[in-house]
Amino acid sequence: GTLKDSYEFSGQIVKMNKEIYSYYKDFFMDEGYSEEEFEKYCSPYYIKVGSMKNGSFTTIILFNALAAVLVLIGIVLIIRVLTGGFQKSLLKQLKNKGEFALSHVESDYARTTDFCKGYKVGREYMFGLGATSKVYPLSEFLWAYVHKTTHKTYFITTGKTFAVNVCMDDGKSFMINAKNEAHATGLLEKLSNLCPGLIVGYSDEAANIYRKDRNQMIRYREERKNQPENTANNNE
Repeated sequence: GTLKDSYEFSGQIVKMNKEIYSYYKDFFMDEGYSEEEFEKYCSPYYIKVGSMKNGSFTTIILFNALAAVLVLIGIVLIIRVLTGGFQKSLLKQLKNKGEFALSHVESDYARTTDFCKGYKVGREYMFGLGATSKVYPLSEFLWAYVHKTTHKTYFITTGKTFAVNVCMDDGKSFMINAKNEAHATGLLEKLSNLCPGLIVGYSDEAANIYRKDRNQMIRYREERKNQPENTANNNE
């Protein structure tokens, strides 16, 4: 076909189920989309095609093949960890830290527990298991807070989504998606227990300090970490 060709589809507009949606979102977030951009440009619906008109036999075959490829992509995402994809991602991320670092991280991964959907946590690292595997040292978690996104259509509020934004020592951050506000608050509390000294909660002052003088924030976290109650928790 060419750009001048047109094809008619008949089918049902279907909302993605949670599993497909999570892979769909992971892909765009790993490509650098922000939460706001993803919500604005990426619809959670697809057309479940019942029939297609004006298409040649070859075109129909191509569309069917494309559908099969999309299914395979989902399968590949599921089996990455089981087939070494996770280790390859770690190798790339830790290439400048040597074999000991990789071995250390792999050892921590072996004793992880589930933190929430898409994330596992060990004693020293958090592991993100999305379209691209990530590893985050818990010791570098500096500041975390609940992030709320309000969604609007034609200036009418249509919903709200919640996540925990985790800001690191190096100025980078990542989002942990939550089911609702209560879930996000619970995840934030779990992070606080995992990371002694973590600065919790949003304020404009904290945002300004993080942007302009993270070292001040790091010193404050270390002071909090060394307080008696946090030292006791670390030794449990």
